[in-house]
This record gives sequence, structure tokens and C-alpha cells, in this order.
Amino acid sequence: MFNATGLDYKRHREYRGDENFYDVAEVTIQDIHRVQFQKGISGCRQSKLHDAAHLRYLKAISRGVKNPVIVAWDGYKHFESFQDLHCLKKSSEQILLSKNAIITSHLRQIFASQNYIFKDNRLRIKNIFTPTDRFTQKLIDHLYAEDRIAVYQGAPDTSMEEVYENFDPLKDLIAVGQMGFPSIYARKKGFPVVFNTSFFLFEEEDITSDFSLLGDAYNLQIEGGVIESPPLYGRSALLIDERNEVKIKKVSLQGLTLEFLGRKWDLNKLPTYTRFSGVTVHGRTLTRSPQEKERVHFIIIDRAIVGYKFGGGAEIPHNGFVLSLLENEVVGKPWKTKISYTFTSGEIYRTAIQCGPALLKDGKIILNTHSMISEEFFPKKVENGKTIDYGIVPTDYALDIDQTRAARTIIGVDYENRFKVMVVEAVNRGMEEPWGESSGVTLLELAKLAQKNNWKDALNLDGGGSATINYLYGQLTRGADRKRLPGLMFERMVPSVGVVR
Repeated sequence: MFNATGLDYKRHREYRGDENFYDVAEVTIQDIHRVQFQKGISGCRQSKLHDAAHLRYLKAISRGVKNPVIVAWDGYKHFESFQDLHCLKKSSEQILLSKNAIITSHLRQIFASQNYIFKDNRLRIKNIFTPTDRFTQKLIDHLYAEDRIAVYQGAPDTSMEEVYENFDPLKDLIAVGQMGFPSIYARKKGFPVVFNTSFFLFEEEDITSDFSLLGDAYNLQIEGGVIESPPLYGRSALLIDERNEVKIKKVSLQGLTLEFLGRKWDLNKLPTYTRFSGVTVHGRTLTRSPQEKERVHFIIIDRAIVGYKFGGGAEIPHNGFVLSLLENEVVGKPWKTKISYTFTSGEIYRTAIQCGPALLKDGKIILNTHSMISEEFFPKKVENGKTIDYGIVPTDYALDIDQTRAARTIIGVDYENRFKVMVVEAVNRGMEEPWGESSGVTLLELAKLAQKNNWKDALNLDGGGSATINYLYGQLTRGADRKRLPGLMFERMVPSVGVVR
């Protein structure tokens, strides 16, 4: 049974002068010590793969593919590798360490070469000519043995010629990370309140890297005092310390110390590269680290070394960063793929989540027209229908604060130091029912609403189709996802949630 004491909720409707309206759900938690942010809520594997494939199927339809085929497989934790490495292997090539990168790389190669067939709705290599073909077939067999892979065909009689013509290895092959439905997670764990939190890799361009998984959450997340994900981008976070005091502030990689190779490395004193590193200098994202002689560039996602490259030029995934170290400091040294972080300042937090932008501080609106840029938001750039820069995740996020209305989720505290969660509802564009639905709000409207409701501090979280609050096992909010079916509400899988224990 859940503990419902110290909880309260309300719903209300706000009207604008133009007769548009938006619906608001708000939860108040008396005891902050009950609040925790949790990552990796993965649920039923087959349900997860089916839901992810359905989303990609609709994306393929929107690209003009008549009979899409989607291949989805369930990814591993990023630190998992096929072998234990005791020292670095020197090579001019980029070395893939994670199972996810190795599998995705090999599968994309066979899809690009069209050396595959679907038989009895199962994927297999068409002709095994090389050791690489043989190894790839072993990987496929391994995935099937663990029940991790599935082929989804809208029209089972689609010819292989049609599949070869339309299948896009970067978009129609998807590796799925740890994701689950908040409502199921609430019931499974017995949490009286569960709400969505972090941004995560969702769009097609977010997972072009072999290292990335659909649903990977990114930016700072602390659970049980452990930094599970580092702050890749300089955005605002809500942090709760061991005394259950709450603060909202910007955090970045430069504030961390990384433990690796049996020693501690102050990231403020070492070259690190994220995709945003190129924006401040060149006005475009950086997809590979610069060439650097006599250095090793380590590719890091969460608490794992997933790859490396001697001499620089390492790939920078959306949800990771590259750390540059001198060769003579790392070559020949025993090491493991798992790493850990601490705040260089010595600060310790019980739990934390980073999203942004910050909306309120001490009751004052701190959101302004420069907030999105200062918090390192940089959406994809499209010219003449072609994407010329994939941007910084979230890649499909408007930079304005007073024009774009959407479903929103925010968290914060009020003047009585009570924890607050609020969702403003909206609907996917074009899916509104004729008698009217909640229109969503702009970021500025959201900040003003929180201020009006006597919030002291407020942080914006992921919104859109992810925005949800589950309260006492019930849906307190109407989801925005419609999947092209007006009137039907679909819950979106997410990788990270806030819970009340």
C-alpha cells in the first residue's frame, strides 16, 4: 500500500482573453525527504520494443514510406562490454568498447550493404562471405537467444526489394535504452506519486551515433547520493542535499572530479568536449573531438567509458562527452570501463535532476530572452528541407520563451519549503478535438503561473508527450501523445522519473 499522508493535489483551468484555455494539475508534497529522482525504470521488454517500433513506424510513414519495416532491439547498460580490457589497445581506429556500439555498428553495416533477409519475421545475414559477416550473425543469434530483438512489418508480404529501397539504417534500426511507463512503475514500486523528469534521446537525429540508445536520459542525475549521469551541458538543476534543503543552480562538467585509472581527475583542468563545444566558437555543433597528438580521447556516457581513440578525432555522442588525457598517463595502466564522479567543491547531494531553463528564484522570474542560449540549448538547423546541423539535445526544442505553447512539467518549492510538481496539459499539433482542448503554455506563461501560485523556486523539465503525473495510481493529467488518433491518449515511455516514496 502507498503512503498518501502529506500529499495534496488540485486541478484547475486557466482562461485567456482570446477564449483559449489551459488545464493545470499540481501536486504538493509536505516532506521533501520523500522525493527522489530515479533513472533506468525499464519495464517489460516486449512492450518497450513494440512501443518504440510503433513510434518509428509513424516517423517512417511521415517520410513517405508506404510499408515501413522497423528492427528494434533492447540495449544493454552502457558499461557492459563483450570482453574485459586490462589495458589500452593502441590503434589508429576508434575503438568501440560497449556492447551497444559494437552491435549497432555491425547491424548498420549489414543493412547498408543489403546483405540481409527477413525469414519467418526474423533477421539473418543473407550471405556469409567474411569473418565480419560471421561475427554479425553471431551477434544477431545472441540477441534472439536473449529475446532482445524483433522485426516489425506493417505489411508482412512486403518484398525484400521494397525493404532494400526504403530501409534507413540510421532511422529504422533502433537500439532502445532503459525506458518504462510511469503508471506501471508507480504500481510496481508502490509509489503514491510518479512524474516525468529528464530530457532524453527521442528524435531520429538524436541516435545517429552507434553509442546512443533511444530513450537515453542525459545531464545530471543523482540517486542515493551517487552521480549516475554527469552535467553535459551548462543548464539549471534542482538539487536536494542530505538535510533535504533544495537549491536550483547551473551545473556543468567543469565542476566535477572523475575517478578513473585509480586516480582522480579534475575536469576543470583537463580538455573535455561536448557537442556544444563547437557552438561558442564556430556557431555549429562539434561532432568529433579535435586531433591531438600523444593524447587519448575517451568517449564517456553516464558512468562508462564506451570507446576511445588515440590522437583525438573521437565521436561525440549527443548523450556523452570526450575526455582528453596524455598517452603516458594511461597507456599500460590497468583500468575498467566503469567510472565515478564527485563534485570538486565537496558538495554532496542526496538526489538531483538537471533540465532547464530555471524559471523562478526566490519568487522572482529569472527566465529571460537569453535563458535558452545561456543554458546551452541549440536546436537542429534545417535549410530547404534538409538538416544541416543536428543541434544539441533536445534537438526539436523552440528557443523562444513567449511564443511556443506546449505541454509542460515543472518542479520546485514554495515558501513553506514544500515540494511542488505541476503539469500544464496540451495536445500534439493537429490532434486537437473540435470542441477544444488545453492549449499548453509558453515558458514565460509557465513562470508567471508558478509565481501566481506562490512558488518560490521553479525548474522546467521535459514536457510535450512526456508530461505526466501519476497520483495514487491514477492519471492526474491528460497526455499529449495521440499517435495520429485524435481522442486517444497514449502514455509515453520515459527513462527517468521523480517519485514520492
